[in-house]
Amino acid sequence: MSSAIPKEQRIACPTCQGTGYMSIQIPLGSLSLANITQDPSDRKEMTSIRHSLERLDSTFCLDTTSISLKNPQEELKHLQRKLKSVNSVNDDILDALSRISEIVKSNPSHATTTLMATVYRSLSSLLQSRCDQPEALLRLAAEFFEHGRSAQRPELDKLVLAVLAKSCHKCAGVREAAARALAALTGNVSYKPCLRILTSAQASEHKNPEVRAACAAAVKDLLMTGRVARDLLAGGHVADDCRKSVFRTVARFLIDGNSATRTHAKQLIKHLLIHDEFEALFQQVIEPPLYRMIEKEFVALKYSV
Repeated sequence: MSSAIPKEQRIACPTCQGTGYMSIQIPLGSLSLANITQDPSDRKEMTSIRHSLERLDSTFCLDTTSISLKNPQEELKHLQRKLKSVNSVNDDILDALSRISEIVKSNPSHATTTLMATVYRSLSSLLQSRCDQPEALLRLAAEFFEHGRSAQRPELDKLVLAVLAKSCHKCAGVREAAARALAALTGNVSYKPCLRILTSAQASEHKNPEVRAACAAAVKDLLMTGRVARDLLAGGHVADDCRKSVFRTVARFLIDGNSATRTHAKQLIKHLLIHDEFEALFQQVIEPPLYRMIEKEFVALKYSV
């Protein structure tokens, strides 16, 4: 491979020279090392390549992550390899995720199940690590929820839990970014897998009150959507266990120790009480001990509607 390039045209690896990044020029859409040149006549369709520690031969270290390919599917394959590589550092993964987001936004049909599973795994892994750019990761999560709309398990579950965990971050900007990501989730991803993870013990019974409040807000946003409420109250459309988990979670939110969580639950119950069938279905699935704990509050909400 190296013999195809005259020695005087070769570009030494900056890793060896300690010079950081380099830019070389290559005709757009071409990945052949034989085409790499510094000839100004090739400037019609040019792009830059950043070096990385990925060694292609004994002379060069080239990273094609930033190459804008004419075939998005081929570029996505390359980007997925970057996400899966054990040698990729956080910044490289973040760059790859950003580029994938751009491609998916321009054409959501590229958001295949395999691609989104890889993306979700990378996002949740970085969010759970000590990555110094949580806002950027949460912004990307929101974009993938909005445009990818994947409900792939268990990757979606892990990512939602990682996003929820940022709801108690010390930085207000990160908390706001987490809220936007959850809003993108509830507004775009199928509501059944969303409810499944939001009503799980890992989310709704989280030890941090701010996380529980964020979870309650997300459940409220989902159930205050007309279609979701109708499906939830129509026996033939939603499995009984789904209705049970949702109503029991809302009941626990109503007596939660955090005032924000209780407020979200009250607002949701008042909204659902507009539907005549809600009260009977609610009382059917709530265990007697739990209902006795919430009865006073529930009756007060009933007569306030």
